[in-house]
Amino acid sequence: VRRRAQAGVFRSPAEVGEAELLEAMRSHQWEVKAAAAQLGISRPALYLLLEKFPGIRKAVDLSPAEILAARERCNGDLDAMVTHLEVSKRGLLQRMSQLGL
Repeated sequence: VRRRAQAGVFRSPAEVGEAELLEAMRSHQWEVKAAAAQLGISRPALYLLLEKFPGIRKAVDLSPAEILAARERCNGDLDAMVTHLEVSKRGLLQRMSQLGL
């Protein structure tokens, strides 16, 4: 899958390494659409890359204890929790709802 990047450059997802992916995800607070645009790849390609690198987790991977500890550490600040846990806000909210937190 190739997509046009912001600067008009086409990229293959195979060109994106783990460090670059992490940088893009962190700079966009784990929001897939914005990170994919920065990297010049499609959202589906970005999701495949997230699966490819085992060090990158999704909100569904978070345990209740981990979420509760982050909530305590971050004084309930959801944006701070997103930064600390390194997952999307939407995903974190869905996971918290799923777990009844």
